[in-house]
Amino acid sequence: MRKDFALLSEYNLYTENLFSRISYFVSRNCGLFTCAACNHEVYPLCCTCAEQFLFSTPSCAECNQFSEKGLLHSICQTKRLTYAQTISCFEYAKTVKYLLSTYKYKGCYHLFNEIALMIQSYFRLDPFNYIVSCFEKWKDLRILLLPVPMSRNKYTERGFSPARELAILLGRYLRDNFACNCYISQEILKKREGSIAQAKKTRQQRLLTLNSEYSLNAFQVPNLISLAPEVVIVVDDVITTGATTTVMLDTLSKDQSVRLFLASVPLFRFSFAKVA
Repeated sequence: MRKDFALLSEYNLYTENLFSRISYFVSRNCGLFTCAACNHEVYPLCCTCAEQFLFSTPSCAECNQFSEKGLLHSICQTKRLTYAQTISCFEYAKTVKYLLSTYKYKGCYHLFNEIALMIQSYFRLDPFNYIVSCFEKWKDLRILLLPVPMSRNKYTERGFSPARELAILLGRYLRDNFACNCYISQEILKKREGSIAQAKKTRQQRLLTLNSEYSLNAFQVPNLISLAPEVVIVVDDVITTGATTTVMLDTLSKDQSVRLFLASVPLFRFSFAKVA
């Protein structure tokens, strides 16, 4: 079996077909873009919709209540593995929701270029000091990025994975600005085929069914241990209840060697948006 955990340089910039790239180039240079939220003919977003992008308030990974810099509350620490810090860029409000749904479900791959620009602008502003509290401390470290897995059927149908695209974007930012050695894994966790999409479930349904959604690929466990990353970041496009990223850790913890290893390294999660 081939080794997982490919270096970031082995990935293309983004997963887009040729037609999408050409249409994006023509649209951007000819001013044919419409607002992704209200369809007015303006590039890339009209002023009204752009003003609706709100920074996501930092919150604890366990209780989802406010926490400075997204750190885990001391009273929320448990015996099971959990995230030391959550980094989310924007609130999952109307405009962000429409932008992501158009990108994910309507085949508008070119919109990821706008998502990338928004994330880069967010990092330049750094409203909650993530650069100082996290990124600068990761300089020259070996980082493993774990995008939330997608079932093979859904990947074939959609043609790309939003979480992996975000992982590539984050990895490139860390590599170019902080000289991090970033690896991306898509194989250590598998999504069960035929499962209902999380977006179609209620909050209660997500919490009840997630435990059976993912499985650990035992063949990749030795590769994870030998890679020995110094930081592990789980990447998702949207954090709603936080249950998906939590179940990912629980699934990894089913292997004792992986659990012991993950308990010895800082665990983080990153998302483009988070439900307030």
